[in-house]
Amino acid sequence: MTGINGIDPIRKINPYPPIQPVDVVNSGRVRGPNEIATPSSLPTKPVDTGTTPFADVLKQTQSRNENPVEFSRHAIDRISQRSLPFGRNEIQRLGEGIERAATKGSKTSAVVIDDMAMVVAVNNRTVITAMPVEQLKNGVLTNIDSMLFA
Repeated sequence: MTGINGIDPIRKINPYPPIQPVDVVNSGRVRGPNEIATPSSLPTKPVDTGTTPFADVLKQTQSRNENPVEFSRHAIDRISQRSLPFGRNEIQRLGEGIERAATKGSKTSAVVIDDMAMVVAVNNRTVITAMPVEQLKNGVLTNIDSMLFA
């Protein structure tokens, strides 16, 4: 149907031709809009989703339990420079605090244990820095998404 001056009124509103759906399959064959994908036409090989196999995830989790907390070089220097008391009890409490932060979805957390505070990268369980709590009174902690007391 043509309208005024021989112009199709539908083309005037939308000058582009309608888009036809296509389905691309791993075999490289392109199906047209009237073809239906059947189980025999779908790929049969398992698709690599880029995820880590469960066995590797389990091994990583088990290794975390053997050594629950890592310390960056900077954190080690700050703990020794500031003479912060750090023993097995504090490491255990820190590990438990990191677990709590991880269950809440935290990425970078400030963990306070007695008279010291630590900034921790939760995903790789690494202490980034450590300081006495008194230092927090006049300072500002940035780039953290949570804070907890362990």
